[in-house]
Amino acid sequence: MSGKLVSLNAAIILLADYHRHPQRHYPVLFTVSGYGVDYQHYSHSMSTDTLPAMPIDTLACIRVYLDGDCSLGHSVYANSDNHGPVGDAFVTEFLPLLDQQYRTNGGRVTLGFLSTGSATI
Repeated sequence: MSGKLVSLNAAIILLADYHRHPQRHYPVLFTVSGYGVDYQHYSHSMSTDTLPAMPIDTLACIRVYLDGDCSLGHSVYANSDNHGPVGDAFVTEFLPLLDQQYRTNGGRVTLGFLSTGSATI
């Protein structure tokens, strides 16, 4: 597994007023799409889940739609012989880059969809 290159794809949906509040930091809601749907669904379609990020209850948040589709079926965000060091890449590369590029506050919530298997973060 070591030395295997992995790629993580995601669509990031910011709040409508994200740029109007440059000092504010936000929690992140991570969603893993269901089987057969990839992150591109969320980055270019206009449905209720791709409009500017809605609050979690009353808490404003940044939404990150992680790619749940892969060549071997539903992807998991954990290390495996089939997928490689995905968990390591998510924790040591993806999350720090997300925090650097966007004003996150360290709060993280995950949401996954069951299909023929399950999404794991």
